[in-house]
Amino acid sequence: MAIAPCLCNTVGPRIRSKHTVAHALQGGQWISDITGALTVQVLLEYLQVWDRLGAIQLGQQPDKICWRWSSDRIFSTASAYRAFFIGQHPIAGAKLIYKTRAPAKCKFVAWLALHDRCWTAHRRKRHNLQDNDDCTFCSQLPETINHLLISCSFTREVWFKIFHRLGWHSHAPGADIISLADWWQGARKQILKEERKCFDTLVLLICFLIWKERNGRIFDRKMRSVDEMLSWVVDESVCWCQAGFKHLESVCSVFGRLAGRELVAG
Repeated sequence: MAIAPCLCNTVGPRIRSKHTVAHALQGGQWISDITGALTVQVLLEYLQVWDRLGAIQLGQQPDKICWRWSSDRIFSTASAYRAFFIGQHPIAGAKLIYKTRAPAKCKFVAWLALHDRCWTAHRRKRHNLQDNDDCTFCSQLPETINHLLISCSFTREVWFKIFHRLGWHSHAPGADIISLADWWQGARKQILKEERKCFDTLVLLICFLIWKERNGRIFDRKMRSVDEMLSWVVDESVCWCQAGFKHLESVCSVFGRLAGRELVAG
């Protein structure tokens, strides 16, 4: 099938399922099994197969089925699972989402963002669901998911103010950043190794809250300022710490919050 797909398609499925290699080679039986249209490609593949079969002599060993997706030609569940992903390209940032500690709903929103499956204004316009695709925050550029989360002037100010307090201001997304995955993967490499888990969790938290703020403005007509977004991120960080995501404890302490119950005098 892999060598001559067009020629193989000219042989009926019933014949292919019943005949063995030995039966097909006996007296050139495989030639009489060809019943489909003889196109130019079929004739070329026929000549190639004819040349390959001319010098073949079968032994006494019976035919057997070999599994093509493993080196030893033996079927295994693992090789069958890997075969499902042959030809697929990995999504940048997908492994980061898998490894980062965060609530499942936040990971799911990030997963949709990396696959460009969030229903932003730009996507809705592309599907003829609305006429305007301006960004909900800045009203300057089309609202793609990457623009919404990292490139918009409003969200960039949110990122910068939070990162500035944490000493990561140089790693905040800039106006030239066009991909969430590329920025995230690049920025975390410049963060100290012991701080990367906190950084990754915080990235998912901020992205999730930005998406919620966007939906709140559209559906509830409620708007938060940059400073209110900053307070929201800190409040959520405290709640996440109480829920067991201890990587954000450093974020809470920097903003003067301790265990979410009292303010630390500063």
